[in-house]
Amino acid sequence: MKITGSLCILLVGFMLSQRLTLPMKEHVDILQEGHYLFGRIVAEIRAAGLPLPDLFARIATETKTSWNTFFREMYEELSIGTEQARQNLCIEPELEFTDLFEKLLKETMGDLLSQEEITLFLQIGRGLISEDMIFHRENMRQISSVLEPMIADARKRYRDRLRLSRVLCLSGSLLAIIILI
Repeated sequence: MKITGSLCILLVGFMLSQRLTLPMKEHVDILQEGHYLFGRIVAEIRAAGLPLPDLFARIATETKTSWNTFFREMYEELSIGTEQARQNLCIEPELEFTDLFEKLLKETMGDLLSQEEITLFLQIGRGLISEDMIFHRENMRQISSVLEPMIADARKRYRDRLRLSRVLCLSGSLLAIIILI
């Protein structure tokens, strides 16, 4: 009976350490997925030349994270905006796109990403309306050179925090076991 109770207390300590570091893990996952998704969008623009609303709709169906909300709302807003632009003969749609991109990125991802990370994703978004394929590749390469070390650093901080959290929670569990036995 004591062994079963001790194992349960250790298991609770382990699960608590996982739960305490969950927000950091989600942050790393969102950064990695954002980098992957935007890289894929840039590649599909170059390869297939699909319109942005269609790309955003496709990407929204393929992800289940917070990026889903962002891409779905971008698709919806751009679809509505495209219809309005056709009716009103809007002069500067690229300004509307960048404003919309920034607004939705801050609304949907503002709580999950730092200001520096949002700025990097905004740079990618502003480059999406360019028709210069070389610019797309170079812009993504430059941003990746900043974003990849940022992701690696966030991943390292997460692993370090997870390790520390496990040690503290399991030590607390062992202390509880010693006191109860």
